Amino acid sequence: MDGARAWRTAPVWVTLAAALTACSSTPDDRACTEIGAESGVTLAWRPADFGDRDAATVRLCVWERCEEKPSGNPKEPEARLTIPVSEKIGGDHVAVRMTVTSRDDEDEGEVVVKDRAIPRLAKYQPNGPDCEPTAWQAAFRADPEEGLVAEKVAARK
Repeated sequence: MDGARAWRTAPVWVTLAAALTACSSTPDDRACTEIGAESGVTLAWRPADFGDRDAATVRLCVWERCEEKPSGNPKEPEARLTIPVSEKIGGDHVAVRMTVTSRDDEDEGEVVVKDRAIPRLAKYQPNGPDCEPTAWQAAFRADPEEGLVAEKVAARK
């Protein structure tokens, strides 16, 4: 390789080596794993709590963004909805609303459970405190009697 060509390719190798080192280690030289995480609010429920297959519609709103889905198969242990939020939000509070409505074909359906909460998002770092990603999350369980029940996010500081 001639000298001019070596100088043109050297910055690429230096940049690549620096990027790989920064992504794969921490200040004390431990390797970071690559477990991913997204910031958001998750609602989980047991489909059997709300009757037969798809007997209800579960609606989750975080601020003004809402998503809904049928309650699911009662033979399944869990169903869930997640609404993403910007990671820039940090540990701020968010407004969360949940409504579970029966899916009765004869009318608009009856509200079975309705609740709201304003949780503070928990910091979640699945690969440890010195590794990416950092996500901000809140988790709830929909209970037919208690409404929104806060679940602990496995936060690592």
